[in-house]
Parts: sequence; structure tokens; C-alpha cells
Amino acid sequence: MYIKIFLSGFCLLLYIISARAQQTITINGTVKDSLAMPVTSAIVSIIAKNGAGIAFIKTDQKGFFTSTVPNDTLSIKITALGYQKLILPIPQNASEPLTIILKKTVNTLKEVNITTQKKISLASDTLMYNVKAFKDQNDRVIADLIGRLPGIKIDEKGAISYNGRSISKVYIDGDNLMDGKYRLATNNIPVNAVEQVQVIERDQPIKALNGYVVTNNVSLNLKLTDSASTTTINTGHVGFGNKAYSVELNNLIFKKMVKSIANLKANNIGQDLLSENADIGTSFNNEVNLKTARPYLSIDGGTQPALSDKYYLMNNDNAGNINTLFKFKSDWGLRLNLSSLQLKRKYNYSNFVNYFLPNADTVAYQELQDNTHKLNQL
Repeated sequence: MYIKIFLSGFCLLLYIISARAQQTITINGTVKDSLAMPVTSAIVSIIAKNGAGIAFIKTDQKGFFTSTVPNDTLSIKITALGYQKLILPIPQNASEPLTIILKKTVNTLKEVNITTQKKISLASDTLMYNVKAFKDQNDRVIADLIGRLPGIKIDEKGAISYNGRSISKVYIDGDNLMDGKYRLATNNIPVNAVEQVQVIERDQPIKALNGYVVTNNVSLNLKLTDSASTTTINTGHVGFGNKAYSVELNNLIFKKMVKSIANLKANNIGQDLLSENADIGTSFNNEVNLKTARPYLSIDGGTQPALSDKYYLMNNDNAGNINTLFKFKSDWGLRLNLSSLQLKRKYNYSNFVNYFLPNADTVAYQELQDNTHKLNQL
């Protein structure tokens, strides 16, 4: 008798679970803005008939979301930082992917006073990160911190992106000193000299067009501390010994009417300076190339080993740059950007090849290459 009761209850439980499974639906779709760009990290809430939220999902880097919910839900709510909240009824054919368009907030926010307790603040199209709230004791320059900020990434070449979109310019207190060569600024400005890292969406670099022509540019602004905005910073190191040398000298001037960054690097210990002055803020490839020797006997030239340059590179690399901005009244200014590369590399290559012919003869040769690659650029 107990077995019959147990089996009846077990069957009833399976029926209830099966019925509930049949009453669920899968909702998926993509959240975009008015320019058809994906909105990442948007909160998607599935709301039941009684108004209670029964599921909460966050969109991925492509703005995509998906969730399986009961079939008696009523609507879907989407919220994202900098966008208007949107509530939509779930359509009857919910199996079809949804495309949801969010509008930017049109309310102009008042000036936000940043305190050490606030990590991130928003004012109009500018997202502000408080440096003190994110700073680590091991951070030396501002590039060390920028790579850890939410939504911001720095690749191995120093190029910065925000939510997958490339940063075109990095301003210093609102001034465009470096243009696309902003790595010289982020890799040399001390982290303690910066108060805020600001992300400016829809940045319009031409002031006369600001408010009239909308762009899709994303830029960074490094807001300096009060003490750093009226100071001169000198850093560097010099090392010699056993026919090896390494030198790096930096001079930074941040004042109201003058801003300047000067940098000098030289070494023969395998530190590659080929891309030191590269313009990483542009979309096209403008990298320079060393003058390389042509192979004579071998099909391929000498290949580089899969090791760090410092273990095999015999180099003499010298790179220097001067970047100065003089500001005048009425938004007039004069900017000077000079850079120089003097590179010399030595490569020694040895190759021994045997060709075994069908008639049992063997052709053998040994190839020795002693190449010097040079680059002189101003």
C-alpha cells in the first residue's frame, strides 16, 4: 500500500514538473542605441503580472541577452547607464529574437562634485572615474590604472578602447597635446598627478562644430590634480656596465598656458623602440619598417627565435620626442610635435641544407648571414 502511495505521489510530482517546464518560454534579443551600436552591461528585467521582477540579465559585449522564464510574465524592462529606461510588453511570438533600441538621456545633469567615496560619475556624455578610488599601490604611471577601469582596455601596443570602441585622442586637462601619439602621455604621466580619467562619448574636436555636428568619436581626458596642473615633473633612469647601456629621461610641464612632454630613450640590451613614437590613435597602419637584407641562397631569410628580444637582439635603439603646446587667448594655440628614431640592429644567421637527389648524389651548402638593419626617421 505504501509503495502504491509513493508511486502515485512520484508520478504526480513528475506531472507537475513537466507542466511547469511546458509553461516556460525563452526570451532573447539585442539592445542597441539610436546609432545601432550595441549597449553593453544593460540590465534586462523580466516582470511578472504582479509587478515583481522574476529574472535579471546583463547584456554582453554585443548587447545580446537571453533568459528562460515562466509563460505568464507580462513585460520586459531595460535600464542602462546614460540611457532612458524602457518597458515593453513581451510579444506573443516571444521565440523570435527582439531588437530593442534605447535612447540617450536628454536631461542635462548639473555639475557633479566628486568625492573619494564615489568611484564613477556621469555628466551628460562624459563618464568620470575617480583615480583615488581605483589606484593600487603598485601603479606608477596612469596607464597602469587605466587598463583596470571598468569598460576600458589597453592592448600590448598601448592602444586604448572603451566598450570595444577605439579611443581616438587623449586630452590633458582638455588640451590635445599628443594627438594620436597618446601612449607617450599615458606611459609617462605619474598616476598621482591625475584626479580623474574621463571618457567623452561623441567627442567633437572642432569647437566651432560642437553642438551642431554629432560624431561617434570616443576620447579620454586626463583631469590633473590642482598641484600637478602648475608643476614640472622630471623622471628617468641611467644604467651602464659591461658594454651595455639603458637610458630613459622624461620631462613633463603642466601649466595653465604651457603643456609639454619630452622623452628620450636609448639602449642596446634588446629593448625594441621601433613603435615608440607610433601614432596609435589612427585606424590606418602607419608603422615604419627597418631596412632589411635580401636572402640570396635560402628560400626564406633568417627567422627570429621564439624568445624575448632581450635574449638575442643586438641593437642600438635611440628614440626621442618633444611635444609642446602654447596656449593664447581666444582659443588660439601653437603646438609642436617632433620625434626621431635612430635604430641599428645586427642579425647573425647560420643555415646548413642537404638535398638528396634520386641518383644517390647529395648537394649540400652552408649559408652564413651577417646583416645590419637600420632605420633613421625624423
